[in-house]
Amino acid sequence: MTRVVLAPDKFKGSLDAPGVAEALAAGIAEVAPGWDVVRAPVADGGEGTVDAVLAAGWEPVRVPTTGPLGDPLEVTYARRGASAVIELATTAGLGVLPGGVLAPLDAGTTGLGTVLAHALDAGAREVVVGLGGSASTDGGAGLLVGLGAQVLDADDRPVAPGGRGLSTAAHLDLTRLHPLLEQARVTLACDVDNPLLGPHGAAAVYGPQKGADPDDVARLEAGLTRWADVLRQATGRDVADIPGAGAAGGTAAAALAVLGAEQASGVRTVLDLVGFDAVVAGADLVVTGEGRLDEQSLHGKAPTGVAEAALAAGATVVAVAGDSDLDPERWRGAGFSGLHTLVALAPDRASAIADPTPLLRRIGRTLAYSREDPMDGPDGTTPDLPDLASRALGGSVVVANDELFAERENLIRPEAPRFDSTEFGHKGKVYDGWETRRRREPGHDWAIVRLGAAGVLDHVVVDTAFFKGNYPPEISVEAASVEGYPADLTRATWYPVVERSAAQGDTANVYKVDDDRRFTHVRLSIFPDGGVARLRVHGTVVADPRFLAGTIDLLAAEHGGRLVECSDAFYASPANLTLPGLARHMGEGWENARRRGGGNDYAVFALAAGGVPRHVEVDTTWFVGNAPGWVSVSTRDSRAGTDWTTLLDRVEVRPDTRHRFLLPDAPAADHLRLDVFPDGGLSRLRLWGDLDPDAARAARERWWGLLPEDHRALVADQAPV
Repeated sequence: MTRVVLAPDKFKGSLDAPGVAEALAAGIAEVAPGWDVVRAPVADGGEGTVDAVLAAGWEPVRVPTTGPLGDPLEVTYARRGASAVIELATTAGLGVLPGGVLAPLDAGTTGLGTVLAHALDAGAREVVVGLGGSASTDGGAGLLVGLGAQVLDADDRPVAPGGRGLSTAAHLDLTRLHPLLEQARVTLACDVDNPLLGPHGAAAVYGPQKGADPDDVARLEAGLTRWADVLRQATGRDVADIPGAGAAGGTAAAALAVLGAEQASGVRTVLDLVGFDAVVAGADLVVTGEGRLDEQSLHGKAPTGVAEAALAAGATVVAVAGDSDLDPERWRGAGFSGLHTLVALAPDRASAIADPTPLLRRIGRTLAYSREDPMDGPDGTTPDLPDLASRALGGSVVVANDELFAERENLIRPEAPRFDSTEFGHKGKVYDGWETRRRREPGHDWAIVRLGAAGVLDHVVVDTAFFKGNYPPEISVEAASVEGYPADLTRATWYPVVERSAAQGDTANVYKVDDDRRFTHVRLSIFPDGGVARLRVHGTVVADPRFLAGTIDLLAAEHGGRLVECSDAFYASPANLTLPGLARHMGEGWENARRRGGGNDYAVFALAAGGVPRHVEVDTTWFVGNAPGWVSVSTRDSRAGTDWTTLLDRVEVRPDTRHRFLLPDAPAADHLRLDVFPDGGLSRLRLWGDLDPDAARAARERWWGLLPEDHRALVADQAPV
């Protein structure tokens, strides 16, 4: 079963992290209800940190305290045993300023100290404080006041709260500091490395973000300078130049000097608190992201922390963001195999922010449909492999011993089975599948399918959709490899690939195949009789090299070409582009969602074998009002480790048209990338060319090595030299 971990950070100003995870999960469930989806929202030590650990099972604790301007409010921190997680943003963050009005000189951190004191009184001895999202530049003076200390002026009077009061601070009285701090370990979760003072300090860098004008910044810098001296006199510790002391408006400086706090990576700390390494173990796909994915995201933010942990666990990682200005090279370099943004789907940015849930659900559906990632499927199978038996690939049901109620040809129709409860024929209820009569004598029924493309089988799906009281309770599958087109296939050598096994009604029954030989036919047996809606035979195409000579379609699925990655498969997969023949309608091509933001859609394919391209065919047939405006085609040769080479630079294309473009002097390649601008659909994509000598030799050796012995004996003269 595919296991997906949803580990987003918040989409700031739009939706919290648990909400993002829930919306993505809802979309996935619409398409793949059988997937194991784990919601594991994360944070980087800033806003959302407590939500993340609560989602991981920590106990919520409500406590009355004060906000950044002293107004009363009630906040939540998280507790587990003797450990607690507190979030500065809940008491001193921009989001809790009354009326959202910035107060750069007056906002303070006293409420944070109150919450920390409550946690200590409740038995916490390991306390993590997330420092992100601060509205204050009080140097942590308020934090100490909330813990019982006094910040006094030269006349031994308490100074004004906030950064404004630091300019009059003369000394720090720690005699009434909370006594349990001596028994506690305080960890500051933050990835900021700014010092307290100077051009890279708390006032200069972050003051303007909190509403400070140039005069305010100068006043705050002078106050913090005085405050650093006061801290040094009271504790003997000079923290002004310590990297990270400027975090949260200098709150870190007071915590380092007075509380003996330790600093730790925000995102790594949160991942440890939620047990993320255990959560991600065994995951096939991990989805992470935040409101905006940019250069800052690549340096100590939650998405890259998640990606690092997920990649270490062997999972594929996809990013989801409200918006992003990163080039593909940048986000791929950070370990993401795909990136989906809300602004690409919404009419405008404001809509994406105001109502992100439907867009996230849509992305969830796309992830479930997507061909981007080779993830393990049920019982160790590999999804996204082509159905070798499909009529779309040229398959045929050549014979069946009985088909009284429903014809055998339905077994390999590419579309999903349908059911109309009111439809009856002269033989009874009409079913979209193969159905035999009720057997009154010993034996069983069977059907033989010639694969549209011969290959190595990975798994078989015997789909009994809508067959509830008339499905076969058991099935088996055999396979054969034959030369040519013999009339009597019952005389072929049949190898069991699925032993006689139980089947369920109205179910897509999946059976793993453990046989690495190449087969051309399969025989489905049902015991004793009944109905099967569809037979899917998923595997890897192994083309007959005798038919790969000369100029061929290097991209064709019937030759072994396959989709590797795509940006969007909302309406239909780009894998359809490589199917044989002409598309009969738009549904047989690739169509992505309408792109509302920047960028463009793309698909990457592995060629059937390495070769030299001669010309490319880009077919927009049937796409009249939804064809791309332009396309480009690039190739690379992974065997030689080459970079992408543009063969067809961005060129305008017409709706409902088969375009052919010559590719003179194209280098050898084994991968192709198609870019469509900005979005739009295609019916088919062909890359005509010749196998290079190394690829031709490898194809022959592979084919020969995978032939069953009986078939190899028939073509002994074709053995590779």
